[in-house]
Amino acid sequence: MRLRKLNFSYLHEWPEDAGLKGACLLLPGTLNAAVEAEELPKHAAAGLPAVVLCLRCDAFVERLLNERGAAVTNTLDPVDAIPDGAEVQVDLLAGTLVEQSSGRRFAIRPLKPTHFEFVRSHG
Repeated sequence: MRLRKLNFSYLHEWPEDAGLKGACLLLPGTLNAAVEAEELPKHAAAGLPAVVLCLRCDAFVERLLNERGAAVTNTLDPVDAIPDGAEVQVDLLAGTLVEQSSGRRFAIRPLKPTHFEFVRSHG
């Protein structure tokens, strides 16, 4: 899958045509929702990434993403050196992200098997 590095913190800032469908989205900070938010923006829901990596995610936002098949976790190793658009392989159960071109492995927080199955069953 392709790694996309973007910089936004709120659901209402989700870019409209970012080519995120099936990608691994890397955000540098937190992902939150405005108080009045009740659902994902329509354009975001139409092309969700497979994985969102961020420092922290609001529980409400994580639930919205998980219910639509997008996993949310955070990196344990710094991944700044991976360029935007690079091909990566993500193993959510083992907690690894591998940059395909160099073979470098990075640690991410693994998902519990039951959480992983919940996300995959909705994807």
